[in-house]
Amino acid sequence: AAEVLGIINPKRIDFQKNELSGMLPLVPQMSSLEEFYVSDNQFTGTIPPAPLRFLTNLTSFNVNGNLLTGTLPDNLFLLSNLRNLFITSQSKITGTIPETIGHLTNIKKLSISDLLLSGTLPTSIGLLTDVQYLNLGKNPLTGVLPTEIGMLTKMEILEIRHTDLTGTIPSTFFLLSNIKFIILETSDLGGSISTEIGRLTNLIEISLSWTSMTGTLPSEIGKLSALNAFLVGGNIFMNGTFPIEIASLPHLSHLDVLGTSLVGPVPDQLYNISTDSFVHVSCTMTCKPGCWFQKDCVELGGN
Repeated sequence: AAEVLGIINPKRIDFQKNELSGMLPLVPQMSSLEEFYVSDNQFTGTIPPAPLRFLTNLTSFNVNGNLLTGTLPDNLFLLSNLRNLFITSQSKITGTIPETIGHLTNIKKLSISDLLLSGTLPTSIGLLTDVQYLNLGKNPLTGVLPTEIGMLTKMEILEIRHTDLTGTIPSTFFLLSNIKFIILETSDLGGSISTEIGRLTNLIEISLSWTSMTGTLPSEIGKLSALNAFLVGGNIFMNGTFPIEIASLPHLSHLDVLGTSLVGPVPDQLYNISTDSFVHVSCTMTCKPGCWFQKDCVELGGN
């Protein structure tokens, strides 16, 4: 690979969006390599484990949007200097997320999504204490969210959507004081939303749509003054009335409680929201004449 590329022990490889094919251009002789960007090409085959043992200076590894197969090599997770790791989309990588992921103690952005990874989330994920962006979504993962996620206090974005996860949201979740985006939609996560959610004062978006969430919406959500999007649609067993405190949030522009069993009147505060906003309320709620929040109820023919 090094001869084909005409490169001898480079520090950076950036061949993004070039329609390149064949195997990934990684060889042991690239021991000085720090950044490897080959996203949006047509590379095939596996991520070669042997060369990774020699790439101890690697800080960024991005192979998004290729046609890779095989499993995630253990050697990849032994690269303790990695700060950015992206393996998503199109690839048919199988297997599990290994416990050795906990060795990536310097990682800041980690995305291993839209693959075919199964099994449970390892508890060692709690060792990634520098991570700010974590995306493990669109994988058929099972089991529960590990309580150790609460140790990732620098995390700002958590995306684990479209999985087969079950259980409830652990109480340690509400220790994530810097979290801005929580995307857990389309899974079998259940239980109710804890009143502790009011502690996540930096939260901008939370999406729990099409899960198995139950219970009422806590008024403490009204403490999230930065909240822009609150999406819990499709949770048929979510009930009670819609809290005025949520309707009064100053930045709320995306609201979805359609497909829930919420009842009672739509709070007056929601009528002040811009018609350019995305707002869908439950068909079992009472809306004033001409209310545009329930237009989908007409289209869907009811609930």
